[in-house]
Amino acid sequence: MKQHSATCTKQLEKRKKESLSRFLKEQRSHYLDGKMTLEKLCEAVLHSAVCGNLSFRQACNPEQINIYKIAWPVLQMPTWRSIKNCLDRRANEAIEDLKQRFRDNESKISLSADCWSSRNNNAFMGMSQECAFLAYSHPLPMTSG
Repeated sequence: MKQHSATCTKQLEKRKKESLSRFLKEQRSHYLDGKMTLEKLCEAVLHSAVCGNLSFRQACNPEQINIYKIAWPVLQMPTWRSIKNCLDRRANEAIEDLKQRFRDNESKISLSADCWSSRNNNAFMGMSQECAFLAYSHPLPMTSG
């Protein structure tokens, strides 16, 4: 039964949904506890930009700034640069967390990578892995595309 549970697609989907709901609950509680700060606002805008596949320049949109000023009149308003810095910090945290997970993992992991460029010199990198299910729950918002 244990072996079936590790490979069953229904079980894997259920674990993914539970992990996502846990992640969203942690994200919401992070914004609701205590006083709103510029850092929390930048994280909220970052999360919104990544989930909606929006540009970081949305933070400089005058209508968006008006919404922020109504909600938090005493806060300094986020800029695209502050959101980029927030993403850099969160990405570095996620990298260190992932490195630690690989160091702690006792099973074998097989990684393969391939790099290529298009005719317009756009660089691409593809990566695949084969290992036991790694529950990755770092609160960095991810998107594909």
